[in-house]
Order: sequence, then C-alpha cells, then structure tokens
Amino acid sequence: MKKLILFVFILISGISNAQIWRFTHSSGTYTPLPANLPSLVSPGWDDEYIPISLPFNFTLRTITSNQWILDTWGLIIDDSTSETAAIIPFSCDVQDRGNLSGTTGVSPIRMQTSGTTPNQIVKIEFVNAGFYNGDSTEFVNFQVWIYENNTVEYRFGPNSYLTGTNAFDGSTGPIIGIANDLTNGLDELYLLDSIAASPVMVFLQNAASPVELDDAPANGKIYRFEKTTPANSISLNEQKTKIYPNPANDFLYISDVQSGDFISLQNMAGQIVWSAQSQQPKVEIPISELPQGLYLLSTNNKWNYRVEKIMIQH
Repeated sequence: MKKLILFVFILISGISNAQIWRFTHSSGTYTPLPANLPSLVSPGWDDEYIPISLPFNFTLRTITSNQWILDTWGLIIDDSTSETAAIIPFSCDVQDRGNLSGTTGVSPIRMQTSGTTPNQIVKIEFVNAGFYNGDSTEFVNFQVWIYENNTVEYRFGPNSYLTGTNAFDGSTGPIIGIANDLTNGLDELYLLDSIAASPVMVFLQNAASPVELDDAPANGKIYRFEKTTPANSISLNEQKTKIYPNPANDFLYISDVQSGDFISLQNMAGQIVWSAQSQQPKVEIPISELPQGLYLLSTNNKWNYRVEKIMIQH
C-alpha cells in the first residue's frame, strides 16, 4: 500500500475566533466560604437554574458577558434554553443532600467576590452536595473561582463516596473542563481525562461523547484553566519536539518533550486511546493494537496547547 505522509498542524475551530485553554493542577488547603453567606438556592434544590451577575465580563469564545446562569448540575452556562458555552467544574446530577434523608437545607450554594479591579475573583461553592443517584451518606464540596483576567480554577474539598458508587450516573467520575461551544452538541470542549490525581486535558471537537475522570478529585486538589491565544498554540514541529514515524505502525515516538507535558492520543470520534504525563525527554506510544486511520496527538503545558494529525497504518 502506498503510504501518504501527513503531518499537519490543525487550526482549532477557525483560528481567528479560537479561545484556547492551558491546564495545570496542584494541591492546597481547601478553605470553605463563610457560613454566614446567603445561599443562592432554596432548601430541597434540584435541577435549578440561578442567574448570577459577575462584577466584570467573562469570555467563553465568542460570548463576553457578566450575566451567567448557575446550573445545579455543576455547570455555569450562558443560557438555560440555548446553552452554547459552559464552565464545567463538576458536571454530575447533584442536589440538596437532604432530599435523600428527608432533612433538606443541608447543602447551600454560596457566592462571594474578593479583591479589587483588575484582580477580582468570584467564588461559588457547592457545600455538602448530595447525588441524585447516590446514597444519603455521599457528598461533595467544591468551588469554582472565576478570575477577572479570564482564568478559572476548580477547588475540591471534603467528599465521601461508597465503594462502587453510582453517584456519577454509571461513569467512573465527573465531567470537568471548559466548553467553548455547545451549539450543536459537543462542538468544542477542553475536558479532563484519565487519573483525577494527575489528569490530562484533551481537546474534543464534534465528539460523539465526552470524557470523564477515573474518580472524583481528592480533598485539596486544584484544577486551573488559563486562557491563551492562538499565537501560543503552535505546531510541535515549530519547537525542537519531533514526532516519528508518521505514518506510524507499531510505535509512535515523541522526542525532546518537556518533563510534565500532558500528552494524549485520540481518534477522530473524540475517544482517548492513550494518555500520559511525560517524565522523560522521549515518549514511546504503543499503537500496534489501534485501528489504522487518522488520530489527533495533543500536548499541553503551562505555556502552550498543541495538536498534530497522525496517520496510523498497518
């Protein structure tokens, strides 16, 4: 079979309008918001849409506004009827934990603004939230921090899950990330995949289904998403990093990568088939068992997010 050489830097959803996110994770002490703050929801809440006003504008791709909607499925969206973009700190069917025990009002949702312009932060906290498909003993605490500079952080606090829990509706963990575009479905998303303690951010475009973590983030875990620009999203070939061979058969090699880079390989249906965080300057990806065809190889670190098309041929 004649092999076609294909090594192209892809433009992400029309580069002139692209909003690209870089992801880092760390750990720190979880600090609850003050207990005397009023709750945004009434006791017994479930499947609520709560309008929220930010003291500054926030941008998700083509949407810039200070008016957003808190969806108690663990989302902050632009519109409750024609949802086209979303901040996704913990997408799961959560509710007032007391709904399962008959004592409602145990799971307030609080909001606080700190700092002064141009360094304001809006903090929203789900306190001891329960799960619609979980047990009454299961709960989660988490916060989303929205920064005036368009950075977003998700901070996770104490939680409790039973072995084999169904809290995540049949999945292994929550869906977490940023959705730039949901106009026609999963049009353009940056989601976290793999191990919750050390996740990999993957870019999904026109995907058949989302990805989720293998577990809930532990107490003290912090996920940070910072907006970058297309100028910082460059081809791997523009740096010293090399990918070979392409087309590939048994193994795909990446050389001269930086320690700590997040690397993932996904098929054109948006399914992650391999992911890791680099520990050495050379990465070896076994691909002999993968079906031949086009794949997307993505890497990201605190400076850049990069994607390459890879052809696998056997």
